[in-house]
Amino acid sequence: MILIRFTKMMIFATILAVVYIHMQMQIIQLAYVGKAKEKKIKKMVEVNNNLMHDILMLKSANNLGTEMFTEKSQMKFVDPESIVKLQAPEDILGYRIAQNAKEEDRSFGQILNFLSMGSRAEARMDR
Repeated sequence: MILIRFTKMMIFATILAVVYIHMQMQIIQLAYVGKAKEKKIKKMVEVNNNLMHDILMLKSANNLGTEMFTEKSQMKFVDPESIVKLQAPEDILGYRIAQNAKEEDRSFGQILNFLSMGSRAEARMDR
């Protein structure tokens, strides 16, 4: 009777040990997969940064100027006739006029504050 009970406990302990080892192996495998993905992401970020640098160098004013003034360049300045002017809707124009008026009021008030000789009034609370 004791031998059967001991055998059952050993089988149960063995199954638990195998399950624990399997879980640990899965954790280690996922860690390796995560490290590989992390290395791949770092490499892609580095390639992205290099490409961004190359694009910005191509878009730089110096590069555009040298490209424009070469004899074989097909780049040219925009003709004034090529510029198209569009009419803005009335509500946008009204909003811009209101914003300009507010900015003018602020600038006028700032000029008056600058020209005043006194200090700004402060509220006191006497308790």
